Amino acid sequence: MYYRQDRADGRDIVRIPATGGTPERITRNGALYHVLSADGTTLFYSKTEGTSPLFALTLGGAERQLVDCVAARAMALHAGALYYLGCGVDRMPLYRRDLASGRTETLGTLNATGCCMGLAVSPDGKTILFARTLATGADLMLIEDFR
Repeated sequence: MYYRQDRADGRDIVRIPATGGTPERITRNGALYHVLSADGTTLFYSKTEGTSPLFALTLGGAERQLVDCVAARAMALHAGALYYLGCGVDRMPLYRRDLASGRTETLGTLNATGCCMGLAVSPDGKTILFARTLATGADLMLIEDFR
């Protein structure tokens, strides 16, 4: 099981066997959001909120930067490909990177307003799901004569 560990000196990705045991720190230079390759050999992750470079770490190897700027929490793996949103002011490009060849293609763009706190790919690979904040706010209510 992989998870983010927040500590006083930063946050990193840690793993622990499903059967229990000692947690093992995987990243050493910070990590915010991650996805693990289907074969369990490569961790893809961002480091900072909002936008971040996209990093890859082959387990037991060295960290490498794949992309200069992505939406920090908008990445998903599906059928040997990494899907992610790039950075943009008004529009954000949606990319698909084939993990075997390293070839990246642009699938389209999304309105950047309120975007994006997640990304998922349907099992057939034909639909991309993402979360968008449309409105935020709250109502302040006063209850009088409360008993």
